[in-house]
Amino acid sequence: FKSIDQSILRPSLLPSLLEVVKFNHDHKNFDILGYEVSKVHFKNKDEYFERPTLSLIMSGKRNPHLWDKSNFDVNFYDLKGILENVLSAVLDKKYKFNKSNRKGFHPLKQAAISLDNKEFAIIGEVHPNILKSFDIKKRVFFAELDLKFIFQNKIDHVDFHTISELPSSFRDLTLIIDEKRNIQTIFDVFEKIDSKILEKIYLVDLFKNVEDKKNVTFRFVYRDTTKTISNDEIETQHQKITKEITKHLEK
Repeated sequence: FKSIDQSILRPSLLPSLLEVVKFNHDHKNFDILGYEVSKVHFKNKDEYFERPTLSLIMSGKRNPHLWDKSNFDVNFYDLKGILENVLSAVLDKKYKFNKSNRKGFHPLKQAAISLDNKEFAIIGEVHPNILKSFDIKKRVFFAELDLKFIFQNKIDHVDFHTISELPSSFRDLTLIIDEKRNIQTIFDVFEKIDSKILEKIYLVDLFKNVEDKKNVTFRFVYRDTTKTISNDEIETQHQKITKEITKHLEK
């Protein structure tokens, strides 16, 4: 049995998921984390094509069951983090987040995801005008992924590694950059870093500093899988990396 929504050729799964959000809000459930797997349809010249698609939607509190009043609402980076965890586990190559300009999203809070210059996913905050048309009063975040493309580029096998019993340590680095600068360009610089003890880098904070500028803070996690590293080793490595990053960004 198919509903009316499922019986028509849908170019996106966003409207049906917004209906789900609206239904839940009407029943006083404001914390939403949902998904839909279905086919979307698009036209190329005189032909119609269908594409298996995974769509995700988020709204409300990040940790809805916590009593702490500092419990924050979900944002763009919560959904981005979910996608990064999934895509890093299934794709056989490095993907990138690129600047996007889709009409259905907030102009400053959206991104396209590509691999080998082929766009296969979109993520962003749903535009307030779209939410208004559904009578939704809270912010909503949405992502849509091309499952056919992902299956065509999935990892053939997975390697498992023993979790290190040795402790890690981290250092934070805050950069002041132009408001319009794409943060992905900074991660592109990070990929050029050559370090045997740098385990991972991720974004931990972002806020507007002054007009046309913003502060971005990244966390660098260090670990040596063969021995416990000293603070001196970490400081030496972190200072070296900081200089390399500053040098690249000044170009």
